[in-house]
Amino acid sequence: MRYALLGLTACALPFSVAAQNPESLEPMTVVGSRTPVEANRLAAAIQVITRDDIQRSAATSLADLLRGAAGVEVLDAYGDGSSVIVGLRGFGEAAGSNTLILLDDQPLNNTDIGAANIGRIDPSTIERIEILPGGTTLWGNQAVGGVIRIVSRQDTTTSAGIRYGSFADRAVRLRTGTTDGNWSASIDGLLEERDNYRDHNRLQRDQAGASLRWGREQSQAHVQVRWLDEYLQTPGALYAEEAEQDRRQSAADFAEDFSALRSWTVDGGLTTALNDSWHFSLSAGSRRDDGRFRLSFRGFQTDPATQERDVATVRPQLTWKLGTALPTQLAFGMDYQSSQYKLRTQIGPQDNDQRQHDYWVSLRMEPVDQVSVNLNGRRSQLRDQLDDGGASTNGSPERRDYRRSTGGARVLWQYTPAVALHVAADEILRYPKVDEYFGFDENFSPAVLDLKPQTGVNTEVGMRWQDADRSISAQIWRLQLRNEITYDPASFQNTNLARTRREGYSVQATLPAAPLWTLHAEWHHQSARLDNGRQIPLVAKDTGLLRLTHAPTPQSSLEWNLRAVGPRQPGGDYDGSQDALPGYATLGAAWRHVTDKGVSLSVRSDNLLGKKYVETAYEDFGGATVIYPLPRQTWRAELGWEW
Repeated sequence: MRYALLGLTACALPFSVAAQNPESLEPMTVVGSRTPVEANRLAAAIQVITRDDIQRSAATSLADLLRGAAGVEVLDAYGDGSSVIVGLRGFGEAAGSNTLILLDDQPLNNTDIGAANIGRIDPSTIERIEILPGGTTLWGNQAVGGVIRIVSRQDTTTSAGIRYGSFADRAVRLRTGTTDGNWSASIDGLLEERDNYRDHNRLQRDQAGASLRWGREQSQAHVQVRWLDEYLQTPGALYAEEAEQDRRQSAADFAEDFSALRSWTVDGGLTTALNDSWHFSLSAGSRRDDGRFRLSFRGFQTDPATQERDVATVRPQLTWKLGTALPTQLAFGMDYQSSQYKLRTQIGPQDNDQRQHDYWVSLRMEPVDQVSVNLNGRRSQLRDQLDDGGASTNGSPERRDYRRSTGGARVLWQYTPAVALHVAADEILRYPKVDEYFGFDENFSPAVLDLKPQTGVNTEVGMRWQDADRSISAQIWRLQLRNEITYDPASFQNTNLARTRREGYSVQATLPAAPLWTLHAEWHHQSARLDNGRQIPLVAKDTGLLRLTHAPTPQSSLEWNLRAVGPRQPGGDYDGSQDALPGYATLGAAWRHVTDKGVSLSVRSDNLLGKKYVETAYEDFGGATVIYPLPRQTWRAELGWEW
């Protein structure tokens, strides 16, 4: 099979390290352990996508960026990044509830089942992305498969760009900033619209942001505001015979369907050194989502509905660095989140509130020069206030209270300056979403379900090796879960599975292929099974990536990407009754050139060979498979200027 060819290619390379390009050899500080640490001293298989990587990829959506990252699973309904579920470690359609996504350390995840809206993030505003696969105690709720941490740009460079592409894709962006002593400020804006590949799939998105920063040697502070206005026509799914006839069509039942969102976010932070040993930091944020949508079914057109989210977070943290012969760092803090969710549909209103208080502690020490040890603990408390006006609560709100403690340990052995080994074991946790409780009892009457929190243990062993121009890494992992929360289409309700297990291994390598050419290859194999032994729907056992980069000058680059994904069962197909979605391989290319005057031209094309494929498909209520066809080929070009 074609997807297996990439795995054989990766295995033929020496085993390797994390996925940054060989020209990025300077030590990079990341925050995978909640405190800044150099990436090569972190006991995890972290991958960092740098600003240079982002520019070289010519990606115009975060989904495009993450498709080229190690082990990241992307489920895109329309191919433009506007309706995407992103996951790690094999969760399929439930990935949005099991992978924590942070933007400047503020969660984009929701307390309801709606996936994080990553379409709101413009790649041109990103400084770097840290991808930490594997469940972790330190980040708490929903960090089951791993964490994707996005850091915004802080520079005050002025830049502008004009984009045009297939399916009437067009956009204009502008970013500028200024500095004055210890103060700096920046603003940015993006206007974009496109018709998209499918009929009835037009997207219009306007967004803007502003930030103000202050900093001295021992203290820094910032506040930033973002605004988003998005309107998307949703074309719905197609049956296989309809897609064979015309992949771009939309059924008449979906002619009035849409999704509209207005969102405001405000966040800020402060870090300061109290003295040589103690450091204090505080981050806080608020997000307001006002949504409208219409989501119809075959033969059943619905009325427009509204959806509101109000999310507030506060995260204080205190760090103590001991100046002893045994380097030791103790950090402890609190994660507080308050969420209010309101849904108004023709079925009835829902008003659900959630409050979460988590207290965590992390001890990092280096008993010898070559070894570092991390011991982590978390105490979590959560309260849900549930009110469903669809009669399932009989007009009386219901309350759910949970208390859970989790812990973890990670050890890194720096065998030589080039070779490192790590082992890790972390208890993980995922609470039920506020709208997962509502379903039907055995008589198909509305009811509030008794769901248990999802718990488990993530264990992993990894190694990495890196020298001046090559890197190699390998990792073996296992994720064992109890009470995994999943949707059962047979009973139309969410349920807890007794025990589930995911396990796999991955190999990555980056090395010079020829003068001025670099080859990156990776292969990921995972077994993600339900308690009945069947593979989790929408999770491929094997995925692979080959990337060939040519950089003849510092101002020019050319990238070729071959991505392969193995067969998967359609979403909701827990009994294996549907035919598997076929595996596929897509080829893409990106070219970028920057002149001495700061003028740049970027061109990107995806699916150059015109492959017919889907990332998202489901078993519908009638027992048939419905699919969301993706574009056979796309291209985009952007003319930019930076000064």
